[in-house]
Amino acid sequence: MSPRRKSYAIAELITGSDPDMDPIVVRFDDQPGRPPQVFDFAEFADFPHLYRHVAGAFNRHCDALRRTTRNGQFRGIRQFFTFLRHQREGGVPVDTPNQLRTETLQAYAAWLQRPNLTIHTQAGYYGSAIRVLDELRRSRPAMFGHLIVARRQFPGVGLTRASHSIRKLDRQTMEALRRAAWVEVQSIWSDFCRGQALLADARERLDRERRAPNPRDLGEFLVYVESDFGGVLPRFHRGYDQRLSEMVKRHGGTDRVARYLHTAPESLVPFLILIGAETFANADALRLFRRDCVRPDPLFEGSYLVRWDKGRSNGEQQRQLSGTAASSVPRLVERLIALTERLVPHAPPDEQGRLFLCRIRKRRHRAGLIGNHALNEALRKLICRWDVRDASGRLLSLNLAMLRSAGLTLLYRQRRDLIGVSRAAGHSSLAVTVRYVLDPETERMNDLFIARRQQDLARMNHWRPQRVDETPDLAERPTRGVGFACADPMQGRSPRARPGELCPEWLWPLTDPGLVIPNDARYLARVLQLQRHLRQARHEMLADRFNLVYLPLLEVLDDEILPRFSDLQVVHKAAALVGTLTPLPDLVTA
Repeated sequence: MSPRRKSYAIAELITGSDPDMDPIVVRFDDQPGRPPQVFDFAEFADFPHLYRHVAGAFNRHCDALRRTTRNGQFRGIRQFFTFLRHQREGGVPVDTPNQLRTETLQAYAAWLQRPNLTIHTQAGYYGSAIRVLDELRRSRPAMFGHLIVARRQFPGVGLTRASHSIRKLDRQTMEALRRAAWVEVQSIWSDFCRGQALLADARERLDRERRAPNPRDLGEFLVYVESDFGGVLPRFHRGYDQRLSEMVKRHGGTDRVARYLHTAPESLVPFLILIGAETFANADALRLFRRDCVRPDPLFEGSYLVRWDKGRSNGEQQRQLSGTAASSVPRLVERLIALTERLVPHAPPDEQGRLFLCRIRKRRHRAGLIGNHALNEALRKLICRWDVRDASGRLLSLNLAMLRSAGLTLLYRQRRDLIGVSRAAGHSSLAVTVRYVLDPETERMNDLFIARRQQDLARMNHWRPQRVDETPDLAERPTRGVGFACADPMQGRSPRARPGELCPEWLWPLTDPGLVIPNDARYLARVLQLQRHLRQARHEMLADRFNLVYLPLLEVLDDEILPRFSDLQVVHKAAALVGTLTPLPDLVTA
């Protein structure tokens, strides 16, 4: 067994009280095939009560970032400490956490506004500092909780940035890419299953005949690789057994034989595309998915929770997805676990828990986490094989980050629920979600949507109460109740509903940020009917189910919608109309 590699990561218990401790070194060794990134914070040791905490926050914040982004963050930290030295020379020392205040950050923003720096460079340096300080406020509240981070010190940059939409894929290109990825996944899985069948048959034959494997037979050659190399093809280099190399060429080459046993970068890319398109995970966080990322949903049968670490977030990111379709994320993860099972013992100890493992050609370990360079090259080859083109007809230039922006935009256009999209993206601010989904096409669709909503509001005047002798039309029930478009939120009848997921039409008007609330007795009657229906179901339904699906909507009714009706005449008239409305679906038995 290989010796455990020394880790230079920041320990949680490090404090800045001992000035004689060894210098802090932050090390990122998460990209196979490339040297580790090392950031030495010893250059800031003249601030002994600050620099160790800053190093720890830098380590946590940059865990899932790209190499170039980490370099930029460190340059911003260097500028911040240069400013602190300038303050010390001017008689305003900032040497301890309690001396670091909002006024210090405002002075730093003013200090950055120098003629030799553009406004974008100034904003970049300032943003690097406040992101790390935000991490300090979250992770060290006892020492840095007093700090209020001053934002919007360079408003012109924000306006310029907001005016440019994020690069993303259109629907047709996204569908073509997903079709190509799914066909490749099926082919990869078919080759792997064939390899396992050949392996089992050959092993049984050799046990029965009690002889050594014949490498000219494919199945027996796989048995030889399994027994002598742990099921992972070795690296072929000068001086290695050339007979093994010749046998590999005889059976189709390294890439072909590897498909029978385990994954390679080319076979991981289709899975990355399909999983990234469904989870909306950040590109770096997606590559770092763990093998135990999928867990059954404890409340809804057939539904699963996909969880992953974002790096810059305090908690886990999560999406609730169905696992019924063969192309669903839970089924894809199951296949990936089987495809990479042989690679786990050959990967470095700190990468054995990762999902996207592949055979590595130029490292001491024969397997490991897929690197960014190999990933991008395999992605380019897939696009060329399938001739995937963008909206302008040119060959698609794709990176994994575009899957997130495209997926969130398409989800918003489908569901019209900005809050739901923000929740799916794991954003802490709706402004970030708006920047993801807003583009000229989305603005045009929003204008059309508002026009249709205004027409629907005008048609409400043609409503009529139900006669006593009239049988309710169950087929029209979804359109008559305020917010109801299906009887079961997990088995919606909406065209956009998918089994195992919360139906996008389920009570959507009440969570729509653009909801129009007319001062109309007939509208209020529907709202009152829904409020009474939810309160009754609260005492008859499983508490976990009610709290997950219905409690947020009941709170919206009680706190946001009903208090807006102040006309007593309208309220009394609405209360009298409630009994004439078509009954709503039974939530308890649904």
